[in-house]
Amino acid sequence: MNPGLLRHSVTVQARAAGVDTSGAPNGAWIDALGGAVWAAIWPLRGKELYAAQQAMSQVETRIRIRYRSDITPQMRVAWQGRIFEILYVVDPELRHVTLDLMCREIHEGAS
Repeated sequence: MNPGLLRHSVTVQARAAGVDTSGAPNGAWIDALGGAVWAAIWPLRGKELYAAQQAMSQVETRIRIRYRSDITPQMRVAWQGRIFEILYVVDPELRHVTLDLMCREIHEGAS
């Protein structure tokens, strides 16, 4: 892996485990993984977007990070005020070197 590609500082977020006063999940997002991680971000387009959408509907962006075993599709990625919902987590070639987070950009009120 070329570490020079990992030039974006992103924050992976997870839902808070707490509940509100009525006992319902509070729905708040908190920073996970102990802080920011370095990532490469590729908006998918053209043939690549078409191919990705055949297998994974609505995938718009690929975010590559160093391999971690604690990333799940229930998390999301925040970067420069933008939010990306993680649709799929892919370990390319199953080598545990990098993870490709196949994402869709969302608006804060949409999730």
